[in-house]
Amino acid sequence: MSLALAVAFGTAEAAAPSFPGAVTTTFVSPVDALPVPDNDSLVSVIDVPPLAGTVFDVDVALDLAHSQPDQLDVYLVSPSGTTVTLTTDNGAGNDDVFAGAVFDDQASGTPSAPNVRNFVYTNAVPTGAIQPEEPLGAVIGETAEGSWALVVVDDTGGQTGTLRGWSLSITTVPGILPGAPAVFQGGGGSIPDNNATGRSSSVVVSGVGTHLYDVDVTVDVTHPRSGDVDLFLTSPSGRRIDLVTGLGGAQASIWQGATFDDQAGVVASDAPLPTPGSSFARVSGEGALSAFVGEDPNGTWTLLAADHRAGNTGTLNGWTLRVVTATACGDGVVDPGEQCDDGNTVDGDGCDANCKPSTEFTTEVDCGNCVDDDQNGLVDAADPACAAHAFSPRRASLTRGAHGRLALDAALPLGKAPSGAVGLVLSDANGTVTCATLGPLRARGKTFSARGRAGAGVVTVTLARGKLRVSGHGLDLSSLDDPTVSLGLTLGSDRFLGRGTFRSRGRRWTMP
Repeated sequence: MSLALAVAFGTAEAAAPSFPGAVTTTFVSPVDALPVPDNDSLVSVIDVPPLAGTVFDVDVALDLAHSQPDQLDVYLVSPSGTTVTLTTDNGAGNDDVFAGAVFDDQASGTPSAPNVRNFVYTNAVPTGAIQPEEPLGAVIGETAEGSWALVVVDDTGGQTGTLRGWSLSITTVPGILPGAPAVFQGGGGSIPDNNATGRSSSVVVSGVGTHLYDVDVTVDVTHPRSGDVDLFLTSPSGRRIDLVTGLGGAQASIWQGATFDDQAGVVASDAPLPTPGSSFARVSGEGALSAFVGEDPNGTWTLLAADHRAGNTGTLNGWTLRVVTATACGDGVVDPGEQCDDGNTVDGDGCDANCKPSTEFTTEVDCGNCVDDDQNGLVDAADPACAAHAFSPRRASLTRGAHGRLALDAALPLGKAPSGAVGLVLSDANGTVTCATLGPLRARGKTFSARGRAGAGVVTVTLARGKLRVSGHGLDLSSLDDPTVSLGLTLGSDRFLGRGTFRSRGRRWTMP
């Protein structure tokens, strides 16, 4: 390990989240002093042996000398192929600011944890512990064994640098069992113009486990200049992160219905802005939500929406906090034949003797991503784990085939004005037929609607005075072959599920 790298670990120790049985192991790159070619790239690999359990946290210590760090893009690639953006074009012309950096989701700071986008860089002074551009929490739950690659790209000609060394700290837990997600709804109000005090809204989380595994935030913010808006999230421990600061320029309301999710795979600060009139759907924020992993989530969480530029005002219409907690497997004793503390000799009960959660026991961790997390054939609102409210369609019709059509009417009384992103999933007894995220609801008087793509087709959802209308065309309904059909609907943090049996009239099915 190079001297600068050793200093980085000594003065800016990486922080691992707390969880029963967690073990942190550090691996150092086998090669020192690799030149960073001008306007080119290099790859350095660390091979990690088998580690008991699954990944719960990853930190990267970096000794990268370069006189123009804003020419650098640095990525970490896990053995599973997940690519995490550590930094792209940050640091301006400050020499060697990453020659002693520790990329750590749990980096501490005041008032917010430091992140590479908002950090105040000083020439020739290493950053120390800092949150990366994309959360390292994206690899939580993966297997540690295999080749981890650090990719360094110099994207502009003129200067060269040296990768003097890097190391990888991996925290694994020998057995972990994520629970079902719990969703908490927050209010809002007007956001004062050019006022750092902003609009604060709090939710009280209670009745969940004491170790946070995953947290996502969905916000509904309208503002004529999105770049004026800063959003911050504070946990019950007092730790604060930047969700977003100063992104969006003069474009309106790009955070209306946006979900901040460490596993989104889209970095808000790097992504192209949505087309005018639309908003971001799922992105990772500037600060890492996995900063809160391992904390006790029970208590008060606060979202702060602030406006830092005079001339326009906006509104925090509401927000939701989605919390998943986890428990440790086992009974505290590693029995004969166990690689870790399974707690019994039975596999498939949620905790297995090979230190991995049972696949069939995994819950639907995310109820808005069109992914069958628990591999039970049911997705999002159609999965019982997502606790959707039942509704009864009044009438519906559909046309099966590769270019199918759908029309459905129902009563859907709501206790409040709907808001947030809209998702739709159509399934039958044999599994999911189509699933899509349609974007945020738009209001026109007392009518709310969302329109978006579902594969090659288009779906429109309309809500007006307690009446729901869903229509779609060009949909691939070729796999629909059971007349008992379910339609799941996500409206922000609220989920609904309607089910009915159609009558077959050739390719066209109707009900009642």
